[in-house]
Amino acid sequence: MSQITAVSLDYKGWSGNAYKGQCNFDVTLTLPKQEPTDAEAPALRVPLAGVLEKRETGWVFDHVGDTDASARPIEGHLHAHLSKVVSARATQIEQVRLAQREAQERQAAVERAEWIRTHPEEYAAEQRRNVQVLRLFAKAAAQTEAENRRRQRACQAAGGVWGRRTRNGVPVGMLGCFTR
Repeated sequence: MSQITAVSLDYKGWSGNAYKGQCNFDVTLTLPKQEPTDAEAPALRVPLAGVLEKRETGWVFDHVGDTDASARPIEGHLHAHLSKVVSARATQIEQVRLAQREAQERQAAVERAEWIRTHPEEYAAEQRRNVQVLRLFAKAAAQTEAENRRRQRACQAAGGVWGRRTRNGVPVGMLGCFTR
């Protein structure tokens, strides 16, 4: 596309649901005059849609597509150019969102550090509670492991096989004693 070709977008609405859809728009390309005596520059109007999908991080641009399959005035290289432009803009928007999330995380870390500095007693109590919870989990895991070892020895002494059932070579289900 030449530098003197003017491109304008006219928003035509949304079609889709809360998770996936198309942002419809008309692209109008005003081409340069062929002859200096031309009264009006020729214009090419192309209906297109940006296909979007909602993910965990927000709306993600998928691709640009034609909204009307019968209206094919758009050439392959022009479609590729418009898709590249929209993809670049979507990438830029995603980078801005990522930068904002990182800035929020940094701000939260700064606020947490400030709270720790200004509330040492509360922070120490929080740390003690966290250590207590970890000890409880470790104790429960050790008890479970000891019980499983005891049951395994009893199973093997009775002539059984200790383990899990398998489905297509993948262990499934609970640990147990199996006899043949």
